[in-house]
Order: sequence, then structure tokens, then C-alpha cells
Amino acid sequence: MKINSTNPISFKSHHYNFQPITEDIQIVVDNNDVRENFGNFPTIRGNYKSEEISGEYTSDVPDTSVDDGKFSYYFYGNKPFYYNIYYEDSGKTDSKNGKNYLLNTDDIKDRAFDFLKSNYNVPDIDFIKRGNVKAKVKKISEQGSRILSNEELNRIFSEVKEPTVIIYDGDINLNTDIISNKNILGIITNKNISMVTLLSHYGSQLRHSFLFMCFCYNKKLFDELSSLDGKYVEFNCSQNNLTYKETDNTNLSTPKENEKIELPRLKYCERILDSNEYTQELVGAKAYNLSRLEQLVREGKIDCIIPKSISLPFGYLDNFIADSWQKLKENEPEKFDYYSKTRAKYKNKSLAPYSKNSKPSQLNEIMMRARKAGIKGNDLMVRSAFACEDIDGFSAAGLFKSSIAKFTPDSIYNSINIVLQSKYLPISISLTKKYGVEQDEIIPTILIQDRINADYRFTLYTDMK
Repeated sequence: MKINSTNPISFKSHHYNFQPITEDIQIVVDNNDVRENFGNFPTIRGNYKSEEISGEYTSDVPDTSVDDGKFSYYFYGNKPFYYNIYYEDSGKTDSKNGKNYLLNTDDIKDRAFDFLKSNYNVPDIDFIKRGNVKAKVKKISEQGSRILSNEELNRIFSEVKEPTVIIYDGDINLNTDIISNKNILGIITNKNISMVTLLSHYGSQLRHSFLFMCFCYNKKLFDELSSLDGKYVEFNCSQNNLTYKETDNTNLSTPKENEKIELPRLKYCERILDSNEYTQELVGAKAYNLSRLEQLVREGKIDCIIPKSISLPFGYLDNFIADSWQKLKENEPEKFDYYSKTRAKYKNKSLAPYSKNSKPSQLNEIMMRARKAGIKGNDLMVRSAFACEDIDGFSAAGLFKSSIAKFTPDSIYNSINIVLQSKYLPISISLTKKYGVEQDEIIPTILIQDRINADYRFTLYTDMK
């Protein structure tokens, strides 16, 4: 959304680009005759206090970036910002009649939301999961333009001792303890920097984690909800409406008790498999379902592109992991000793760090089998297909990493390692433990496919029957 002027501002040589959902504001210097009269090397100077131009400027003004000849500055703050644009080569200043311009973030957000609502039917509330909850409200705010660290958020989340709905003035971060605290029943946030949608991986994880979750893009409504901080509130969700009323602390909603998921027992297989060999017992549900889709394409029942794939079953990965550490020990004992200590938690669970002098024989085999299976590109996608993915009652969509790789030994090797280690990410540990699963129970299988540059990305939900 481009903003050329805001009353009472009339810009001389710049404009704003505003992303309403993520609330990123970009100050862009124009390439026009007025700009050329100022100079060629602009830099932004600003503060959060005064419209008076002075030598006292805040240090957290973003650095200049140049894209297609345009100078621009990304601003993520959530409070008014006073600024001018100073041209270092000429000494001239783009200002508002000798005063700083005011970047009024609240006014821009309000205008942007009104525009989206009237032109694109954007709702006040965007639900990721609907639910009715009676709980205490806790408001969390970012500190000015500074984003709270994971450590700060974890300290706040650890203090939640009763059923609570978080009202969060910031972008939700699932790599924190927010999903491991069962007392956090729901979240309402006003930012969507991660661009979470109903069918995204992040959306799936949020639905698994909370009784209800939504984004509130109406600033007036969000401020009303924020004013409930410390009070007990009953929330009711229906369609795109959220109603609420203050209540007492009796009969609060109880945390969701998830049933323990039963992981399938996979057969031990020590060889690379082509997709026509996939069975649920050998490679798990995710890889097997991929081969089922391939079959439907071959039968003409669906019209889509399913990239060719090979699978590395957990027996093959066991040998690959063991050989990688053994090769490193034999050829580079000093590196082996160092990594055995610094990466002890991953030893015997993921590959040794890559070294071109200690490559296991499996790496050449993987590359050869990929080409033989019809994987033709130089850009690959290395994907998890772990035992807990795509099973009945638990999708685990996006819970583990996929990694883009080039068709080179080091890139494929490092991508396989990224995927193997992803089951030890904080979000993976927290969410699987909610369903009674320990990380060492999660048997890994890995898929390798051609990478597709898709126009749309989303999670597809299917009937297992």
C-alpha cells in the first residue's frame, strides 16, 4: 500500500510503502526532479521525542538499503517516529518546513485497515482456531521498537499459573515456551509478520496448541481487548465475530488434555527406496501418501505435478550417521574429538559435520539414485517424513524442517543434517510432548525431491480412508 501524503504532511521527495498485515513501514526516497535537487546520498535521521531538528537521533534507525536505484528504510516500530532525510553529499535536508516529519504509525494502521476492509472485505478478526474460553487475560507488549527476546518471552510465559488468554502486541513466536505451558489457552495478536494463514504449516501448529487463536486487525477492537489485562473474561467465537464479557474466576476453562498419539512401528530398511516401493511400514504415512498421489496422477484421477522422489529409511540413515562419524574419526581425529564434545547431543542422532576429506560412501549413492529415479534438477528439496507425520489425529505439518539443497555433495549432506536435527527444535519438542511423545521415539525417514517453485503453498487435508 503506497502512501504519498498524509494530512497535514506533503512529502517533497519520498513516500511510504505500508504492509497492513505485517505492519512493516518502508520510507522510500523518490527518484524525481525534487530528489535530484536535494542530492544523491540520502540518510534518515530521527527520534521518538520531538519534531525539532537537532543532533540527537536514535541509534535504532534502520540502515539504508538500495533496491533498483531507490533508497529505502524499513521501520518496524509501533510508536510515533520523528525524522528528516539528510543528504550527505550536499548537506541539504528534506524536512517539513524546518521541522521533522512525523511518521504516525497509529494513523497509518487505521487508514490501511479501513482501506482493506472497504475494498477487500478484510475482517476485523481472522480466526486460525475458533473456540469458547473463560480465562484470565494477560497483555504483552513489545518495548517500543524493540522486539522482545525469546528469553524475555519465556520468563513472561513461565509466570502464567492459571488458565489464561494472551493478548499480544507483537508477532507470535512458537519457538518459545508459549505452547509448552498448558495454562495458555488462547492468543489474540495484532501482527502477522509470519503471514500465518488457515492452511499454512504455522496455522496447523497453532490449532494443535491452543483452544482458540486469532489475529485482530482492528486497532480500536484490539485496544479494547488490551484494556482487559488482569481481568477474567469469557470469549465466544462464531464465524468472524468475537464477543467477550467480564466475569469472575470460577469455572475457568481447563487446559486441553491431548490423547497420547500412537506412533506406527516402521520396519528396519537399510537401502534407498524409489517411490514405487514405498509402504507405510517402511517409510511412514507422509512418504507413503506421496506415492499414493503419484499413483492417482498416473491413473488420471487428479491433474497435478508430483515431483519424483527417493526415500532414505531410518535403517539407511542409521548406517549413514554411524559411517559419517567413523570416517571423521579415521581421517580427521582432531575434528572428531572437537565435534564429539561440542555436538554431543546430536552424536548418533545426526550426521557428523561435513568434511570433503571424510565423505561417507552413502553420499555418492544418494546422488546416483536420485538421478536414476528421475530427479533431474539442480535445486532439490530435502524433506522430513518422520514416523509422527500425517498420522490419524496428528498431522505435524511444518513441525520439522525441510531444506533447499543444490545437487552437490556438501549441500545435500548439510540439508539432510538440518532435517535430522529439526526434531530437536523447541517447537518440535514442546508440541510432540503435548501428545505424549518423546523425541527419541520419533523415527526419521527423509525424502529427496526436485524443488518446485510453487505459486501457492498450503497444507492439504485429506481423508485417510
